[in-house]
Amino acid sequence: MSEDSAAVPAPVSSPEAEPTFALEAGGTPAFAPYTAPYTAHESPREADALRPKPTRRRLRWLWWTAGSLAVASLAGLCVYLAVVAHEWSNRVDDLTAISQDLGTQVADQTAARKTAEAHAAVLQSQLDTATTRISTLANDEANAVDHEAVWINLVDSMVTCADQRQRVIDAYIQGTGFRGLSNAGYAAEITTYCNGIKNDYTNFKAEIGK
Repeated sequence: MSEDSAAVPAPVSSPEAEPTFALEAGGTPAFAPYTAPYTAHESPREADALRPKPTRRRLRWLWWTAGSLAVASLAGLCVYLAVVAHEWSNRVDDLTAISQDLGTQVADQTAARKTAEAHAAVLQSQLDTATTRISTLANDEANAVDHEAVWINLVDSMVTCADQRQRVIDAYIQGTGFRGLSNAGYAAEITTYCNGIKNDYTNFKAEIGK
């Protein structure tokens, strides 16, 4: 056997290459023992199915991560909303208390204003009555002064009338007369004068109601 006919080296095996073999002295190939890549009870398809794929694991991890982040975000949002709702509830309670306090103050001020208005109305009525009374008294005083003056004038006129009548009587008794007039003429004038005083007295009494 020549060196060329020596045993040929077996090709490098690969996962997809055929089984290695070598040529014996007579040129008959001798196959190396073949070992199956899977167990006897598993088919190639089943073994491939059981082998986890990296892409699927990565997607599954991404989904779990996204879900966890979403749940955490929702939990944080719920906590934030709960805190905000609690703060708003407290704020509403404060505003309600302030509103009730303001309502009470307004009611008190309204009642006080109505009381003050009623008191002012009473005072105004009393003031009007006092003003009317003062005006009446002032008028009465003025009328009294006027009446006093009228009474004085009437009394003076009556005294004058009596004096002049006494002069007429004295003239008749003594036989004297009056310059430019006879006793009868002067007596007629005095009678007219005294009658006028009598009429004025009667009218004044009717005017003052006495």
